Amino acid sequence: MSQARPSTRARSAAAARPRTFGCAQAHDFSRRLAALALALLPALAGCDGAGAHAPSTVDAAQARTLVDRMVELSTPLDPTLTSDYHDRRLHEWKALLEELRKAPEAVGLEALKRFEQVEAMPEEQPVLVRKNLLDVAAHAATAATQPKLEELTLEYGHKIDIRTEAALLLGDVAPARAVELLGPLLLEKRTSTMPEDEFLLKSYVLGCAKSGADPVPVLVDVATNIFKQGAARYQAVEELGNHPDRLAQQALRAILVESTGDAYLRRKAAQAIRKSYPREEACAIFREVVQLEADANFQLFMEDMIQDNCE
Repeated sequence: MSQARPSTRARSAAAARPRTFGCAQAHDFSRRLAALALALLPALAGCDGAGAHAPSTVDAAQARTLVDRMVELSTPLDPTLTSDYHDRRLHEWKALLEELRKAPEAVGLEALKRFEQVEAMPEEQPVLVRKNLLDVAAHAATAATQPKLEELTLEYGHKIDIRTEAALLLGDVAPARAVELLGPLLLEKRTSTMPEDEFLLKSYVLGCAKSGADPVPVLVDVATNIFKQGAARYQAVEELGNHPDRLAQQALRAILVESTGDAYLRRKAAQAIRKSYPREEACAIFREVVQLEADANFQLFMEDMIQDNCE
């Protein structure tokens, strides 16, 4: 007995629908796309991490292949694709980026060369492509990339998103230089052509943490400087809570007790005081503020702080 054939209308509707992979086909497709790059990953790091940065483990052709794959994974997919495709791309991209950050210098140099080529193109390339190339170059070929990071951070003419990324990378891969370069910039009046102060401060704090420098004097200056951007001041106040020395504590107390007009900054100061002061001293400050506070809403906030932390 012959089977009934689908109607013409049903066949037309099926043909109009976009073809999609089944689950098994999709995973196989993903594996085949990644196979060439993933086959090279064992060369980037041994089982115990030994030789992870040995230049002889990756030749120029392999470096180009890995960087090509990173560019491919960093290029946005068709937005009409289903979420499973985007999820797989995201996982592959993150995994490869982590590996390439630890790659031999040849990979970093290839990424740096590719970044400069992309930046010179007349048509702007996807921001993630540019950021990831700079990221790989900065981590895998730090000495060669550091001058480019400084140039991008300081010089007007480059896209602000890339200048910001360069500033953030500097604190990560060249912490001592970040402290030396960014500290004075944070103490100056910001110009409109520089990356936002909050990102410079984030890189500076990271550089201090990695190099052992003391960030408190710069943090105090930013936190108490009414001409600084709000986001940078909030970040500085929050970070001061991680440094329980007297200079930081005095600045936090002054912001909480004396500041007017920026209730959010004062709330951040109260939270940082709770973290950095001995409990008895913090509670005494909170009670003093409640007695003198004219803002009813802020007074309620401080009463909650006392109830939660002092009673």
